[in-house]
Amino acid sequence: MSTSEKEDIFIAFTSAKKGRGRFLTIEEVTGQHVDKSMILAKDIAAAFNRNAKEIPLFSLLGVNMPGVFVSIACTNERAEDMFIKLHQGVQNFMKRGQ
Repeated sequence: MSTSEKEDIFIAFTSAKKGRGRFLTIEEVTGQHVDKSMILAKDIAAAFNRNAKEIPLFSLLGVNMPGVFVSIACTNERAEDMFIKLHQGVQNFMKRGQ
C-alpha cells in the first residue's frame, strides 16, 4: 500500500501450474493452491469493483497456501476505506469455507 493522489488498485493471482507426483518443484508448490488463489483474488477484486489478473507471481514461490498480490495506492484519507474493502474481500473468501 502506498499513498498517492491518484487511486490505483491491482489484484493478481499466480499463473503457476499444478505439479504431479510426490516431489514438487518450488513453482509447483504454489500451483497446488491456484484454484483457491484465483477465488481469493476474485473476492478481493469484487470488493473493489475490479478484475483480478493472472500473472506469474515469483514472490509467491514456496508459499504452501492460497496467495494473491494486492497493490493499493490512495490518499491518506481513503486508506481506511481501502483496508475495509480488502477485509471484506478476505472475509467473503473465508465465508466460502476455503
